[in-house]
Amino acid sequence: MNRYGFRLVLTLIISGVLAQVIVPPGVHASQDLPTFFDLEKDGDGVISREEAVDWSALTTAWDSIDTNRDNQIDMREWNAFDPNTLSSEQKQKKPDDR
Repeated sequence: MNRYGFRLVLTLIISGVLAQVIVPPGVHASQDLPTFFDLEKDGDGVISREEAVDWSALTTAWDSIDTNRDNQIDMREWNAFDPNTLSSEQKQKKPDDR
């Protein structure tokens, strides 16, 4: 393989790895969890408690996520939130699962 072929293969490998690692803001890597944009429905840029009722695990963990205590979760707080700290039952629990 010539050096151009090697560079092409290396570039493709690195691109594939980065595509799996880089996650856009507001999106958690796990597919069974809602994204910021799934929950933030009214377009004001924050998740309110009313919007959060669609995912009961968020309302349960609200006080630890809402670090500035303004009763809203903004993008910074959402990105700092680690959904892996929730149990698998909490991640999937919907309001009608009560």
